Amino acid sequence: MTDYSDIPGLCINHDIFLELLTHIRRQADVLALMSTCKTFWADGIKPVLAMGVIIRRPSALRSFCTFMLNDISVRAPLLRRLYLAIRLDPNREMDEDDDGFKPCYGVARASLSKDLFNMFVRVMEKTTNVEDLGIDWAEQIFDRDEGYLAAAVVALRHIRRMHVGHLRDAAHWATLGKVKSPLVELDLNCSLGDWGKRRRPRITVAAQYHARTLQKLTTTHGVLHLVEAAYSNDEAGDDNDGNDRANNDGDDDDVAAADTAVHNDANNETAATDEDDGSDDSDETWVTFRQVRALALRNLERLEDGVTTLYTMFPAIRHLEISMHEDNFDAEDMREDAEPVAFSHPWGVLDRMCGSVDALYGLGGFPAAKILEVYRVYADDRLLERLRTVISCALPNYLVLHIGILGWHSYDTFGIRRFLGEHLHDCLPFEGSNITHLAVNLDARLMGGSGREHLDGFIFLLEKHPIQFLIIRVLHRKVFDEESSLIYNGLEADEKDDDYVPDDWPKKIRSVFSSSVILPLMEGFPQLTDVVLEVQDYAYDHVVRGDGGVMQLDEATGRGILKTLGLGMSDGRI
Repeated sequence: MTDYSDIPGLCINHDIFLELLTHIRRQADVLALMSTCKTFWADGIKPVLAMGVIIRRPSALRSFCTFMLNDISVRAPLLRRLYLAIRLDPNREMDEDDDGFKPCYGVARASLSKDLFNMFVRVMEKTTNVEDLGIDWAEQIFDRDEGYLAAAVVALRHIRRMHVGHLRDAAHWATLGKVKSPLVELDLNCSLGDWGKRRRPRITVAAQYHARTLQKLTTTHGVLHLVEAAYSNDEAGDDNDGNDRANNDGDDDDVAAADTAVHNDANNETAATDEDDGSDDSDETWVTFRQVRALALRNLERLEDGVTTLYTMFPAIRHLEISMHEDNFDAEDMREDAEPVAFSHPWGVLDRMCGSVDALYGLGGFPAAKILEVYRVYADDRLLERLRTVISCALPNYLVLHIGILGWHSYDTFGIRRFLGEHLHDCLPFEGSNITHLAVNLDARLMGGSGREHLDGFIFLLEKHPIQFLIIRVLHRKVFDEESSLIYNGLEADEKDDDYVPDDWPKKIRSVFSSSVILPLMEGFPQLTDVVLEVQDYAYDHVVRGDGGVMQLDEATGRGILKTLGLGMSDGRI
């Protein structure tokens, strides 16, 4: 590294440099500034580590560990956020570091040497101030661990947010129970990838150990079930062989025994670290998460004991997100089971409720929500009928519809290329609603048809519903993959297939909507105060009705309004 500090004209006051660092938001920009001289390098270490580190390849992990170990006592305590997302090849031994190959639509299948693994453990043992920790593909990591990494994670005492991805074997879940940090947010991704078939993990088995401190719980896959508040060692049984559980592919009774054994393995640790929240739960039959205000159950594989489980375990939530694994779920059966308890839940009116149509329909006649956000809306008569039922039951003032966002499915299959003109009017209850704010998020490939056809769909809604604030977003799939967090689902941004949208689509869409939809709506419906058109990565137009007529807001002001209302692009994500 070259030191330019003695060259006339290239010097910068040290205090000014430190002030500059406080205004730089991108880690890459801080690193670029640090590389200009040795003094700047030393001053930049603290802000760089405070921004957090995301590691996706063994080569990056070795570089990180080498950097940290060069001055571990000083650097390790500065790290606040660490995410490890390395997917290992199950068929390779720990003999060398290899970033691996990248299969189609996936991430590299890598290999870690024992030497590198040990380096990482040494770093983790010293990162005592980490507050946000993520380990993706955790089952692969812990399967290779001899207990040292797990011990280092357990010993950390300042973690507030923890993400654990792709962990399904109950034998590893006791690690979460032993974590000494009082977790406030827990994100569990229980999908397994291609490491063989394991049983559906019970989410509560891991989360229960932090029931007194958790305020936000996010899960992907897995089973939600009621867990008894007290266990005895006599009831636990001694079937705790992780290998037997891993190789058996189906008996739920064995899984329950394994879960109980895991509970007892961590019970003493949990009792020592639980903080008293002032509530008396000594007489409760089931584990209860009284502090959880935000709950996300994504692709839930099974909801045991029906909808009763939700409000028994989570009596105080304000923000609910739910979607069910389609192969293990019947919306009609779930709704029928929910009807007897539809009016006895403790939630009142939720601040926000999100989910797939079928999962929300399965909840029955409850709960109501101020903001309702619905995913995976497409042109299917039964689905649209259920959507109207959900809206009628939830009685939202704000509604967000994600239309056509179906992952890897073929859109032509659902006949939705002309959705706005032919099906948009079927989304809301025919008899009217209380909706004053409507956001319609559309896939770019739904833009078939003329501007007049697009306009007709919105005209029908405005005639039937008291909509005052209309948001139209035209997006393509990549933005939704990013919102689901690329580091968690293991997909790199540059590996996505974006070829299906022509280069000139943003300009054309903006032109069509501006002239054929927005202006006619503002002229024809005095109730409309705001209409927003957002074309991804291209345009943001926010038209408002003021005393002097129709005018356009600048982007910063417009986005600020959406954020305040809770209607920004990612505001629904827990």
